[in-house]
Amino acid sequence: MAQYTDEQKTEAVALYAEHGPTHVQQTLGIPKGTVTKWAQERGVQTVSQERNAAAVEAARTKWELRRLTYADDLAEVIDAGLARALHELTDGSANSGKNAMVSAATAIDKALLLSGEPTERRELTARRDQMLNTARENGRGLRAVS
Repeated sequence: MAQYTDEQKTEAVALYAEHGPTHVQQTLGIPKGTVTKWAQERGVQTVSQERNAAAVEAARTKWELRRLTYADDLAEVIDAGLARALHELTDGSANSGKNAMVSAATAIDKALLLSGEPTERRELTARRDQMLNTARENGRGLRAVS
């Protein structure tokens, strides 16, 4: 197994950050796995890795903004659907009122999905149970004060 000096390691990691492990192997003859391990130990990434991480974060942020916009738009659809349902039901047009209610309920479900909220009864039950267990855990050892 080859031994490398601190200067060789530093040079290799600098080249790794700028050009990647293949360039280091071709230029200095240090195996890709070796220089990658050194870089990871030092918390160094290649320029390409940093660009990829930035692109992924930008895409995630863009989707988050879109998700919030969609949720706001759905809130308007829900309000309009419920208003129409109320109007249709009070005017005696039950079929149109029913359709408006279905549309509003669908929009509510989609808004809940976008916000990460539970959309099914079993999810609500699981969430309630989790909250109760947490409360019990946090309450252990406490006593009532009079």
